[in-house]
Amino acid sequence: MFQRTESFSAFSKSYPVITTIILFQVLLYALTKIPLLPHIWLFEWFGGVNLYIMQGEWWRLVTSIFLHYSLSHLVFNSLTLLLFGPYLEQFIGSIRFSFVYIAGGIFGNLATLWIEEPSYSHVGASGSLFSLIGFYIGLGFASRTLPLQPKPLIIIIAVTTAALTFGQPNVNVLAHIGGLVGGGLLVPFILYRKGK
Repeated sequence: MFQRTESFSAFSKSYPVITTIILFQVLLYALTKIPLLPHIWLFEWFGGVNLYIMQGEWWRLVTSIFLHYSLSHLVFNSLTLLLFGPYLEQFIGSIRFSFVYIAGGIFGNLATLWIEEPSYSHVGASGSLFSLIGFYIGLGFASRTLPLQPKPLIIIIAVTTAALTFGQPNVNVLAHIGGLVGGGLLVPFILYRKGK
């Protein structure tokens, strides 16, 4: 379920959304590291800044998902997507997977907007990634088509990841919680539309 043994070409054909997301966020990060490019505009115009979102710049709820401040942040989020994403993209299809991923990020960003100060700013895919974990947990309880074996593993990983979240500095905990809850809430809708 979580092991990847195929080539990049085979992976990209089987999981086009995951491949596109990772390549896109790597490209955006690379643009921020070109010395002669005024890259700061990427964060100024597309980062999640609560005040600007409140003033009507709603696109930041989506665009901030794909931006990362540091290489370690980018690598960790990309590896997490590689870990949790493929099974779901295959199970619910690329279009629904895209919806869950982006909607989960929006859930996380809305939770941040609702509770944090107007001056709070953030970037990263944490809300989207936690929505995948929330979706897994929801699937484990709602769908008979999900194998029984991964359920305890998913719950253990989710609880461990959530616990680590609270112990790390400069982490948007609200985005994690919002994404986790949002992903779980999307399960009945996705399963209904999928006919499971």
